[in-house]
Amino acid sequence: MATKTAPSKKRPEWVGWAALGTLVAGLAGLVLWSLPHGEGDANAGSVRDASDEIEPWHDEALINGSAGPAATSARTELERPAEASADIALVVEDKADLPERTTRDAIVRLLDARYCGSACDAVRRAVLDERTFDLDRMTTEELGLPSKETWDTVAATLTTEERASLDKRPVALFVRTRGPGAPDHVPARTAFAVTAALAESLGALVYDETLRRIEAPRDVVRRVITAPLGQPVFTQRHVVVQLYRQDDATARLLTLGMARFGAPDLALRGAPMADAPDLALVLNAAAAQVAHGASKLPLRVTLDDVARVTGGAPRELSPEPARAEAVALDAIEPPRTEGDPDNEMAELVPPGGIANGTWGAVLTSLFHRAPSVAFAAMDGELGAVATKARASLPAALKRSESGAATLFVKAPFPTKADAGSEWLWIEVQRCDAKSCTGPLTNTPTYATSFVEGRPAKVSRAEIADVLLRLPDGGTEGGDSIRILEARALGRGPADRQ
Repeated sequence: MATKTAPSKKRPEWVGWAALGTLVAGLAGLVLWSLPHGEGDANAGSVRDASDEIEPWHDEALINGSAGPAATSARTELERPAEASADIALVVEDKADLPERTTRDAIVRLLDARYCGSACDAVRRAVLDERTFDLDRMTTEELGLPSKETWDTVAATLTTEERASLDKRPVALFVRTRGPGAPDHVPARTAFAVTAALAESLGALVYDETLRRIEAPRDVVRRVITAPLGQPVFTQRHVVVQLYRQDDATARLLTLGMARFGAPDLALRGAPMADAPDLALVLNAAAAQVAHGASKLPLRVTLDDVARVTGGAPRELSPEPARAEAVALDAIEPPRTEGDPDNEMAELVPPGGIANGTWGAVLTSLFHRAPSVAFAAMDGELGAVATKARASLPAALKRSESGAATLFVKAPFPTKADAGSEWLWIEVQRCDAKSCTGPLTNTPTYATSFVEGRPAKVSRAEIADVLLRLPDGGTEGGDSIRILEARALGRGPADRQ
């Protein structure tokens, strides 16, 4: 079973990607426990521009998947592409001097430290070598830009005027690079340096089909690599982590763009949607290691690794960074689906597979904080809470009816395909001898036949917890919440007294 827990420390803006609210999640076949909305800090979530790490999922992009255990055995080493490669296009106006401004020699003259740092000599050599660099000219129509209906997503950073100018740019310049990846990453350096330099020189817009973006020069320049040769170069800006909601309502996260580093794209699945922002950080930290050449499995990810790739500090990620523990991640061959990158891929999995809440355990260990979802089996302690809740319901109902408190009760809701129950809260408006009715106060993750805010009826015989919210903001009851929060942090019954 699972319960929603309040974060012990609010994440900084660069950590969260959206105000997720209190999404409640778990694994099919388990009993899932949640928090009522508005309880404590359970609704806390921070908002930031997610364009560098996570793109929003869309209903039309649903992916079939399962939260069950992995079907294939773990690898001992990641499989990599034969070479690193990058393809990025620029769309430009057709000017008379365009051919002479886009020769290899002309491009080399544009490249300075602003675009390639101390590695500019290596980048210039790559541009002059026909084996490692091509620049093809075609029409924008041949290139095939995304339709205007998608521009709010793929061209989100362009101004209205810049979007309108796309129709006035008939020429596309297609940059292709290839060669060895780690440790020097010359193909990635060259692709980013050349597109940035040409975009600024020609006033071009850049269409990065791999990252599914159309951007202005000011955005492209942010991705150039200026670190010395041999040093780690990966940042969150270099890839996109795409988030999909699967048919079973769990999350699937997938990187796009790792081929530029001679590395496989990484995926993970079976996690609650509410855990996606934190798991995206873990995925980026793993991607940084793989981009720098790590291939031996399992990958070992630490809190310092996550902080390094986000540009923050461990103390901003964890309330007790000194007690954070590294996590080991194996990899399996992922199930392929439409829209996946045409690149080697590896699916990351915790040592115990992706069943039984193991992603929640990964986050608990890595960040040393109560996860958004904590898993536990139904046992005597929680059964006693349910018995106590049913016995206390008549008195709690009287207090609610008198206006002295707002009453919430937790009860099971059937999930898709009868795969167990998701335990959600309702705000009680009335009860009769057999049932209680009121609006659902959680967003269902698995019980997708129900909608937050709409009336729901629950059996009094199945109530598992009772919570009273008092006018001063305090609460009474909700014992299951405290039990499962404590278990998530490794505290026993004596520690909860």
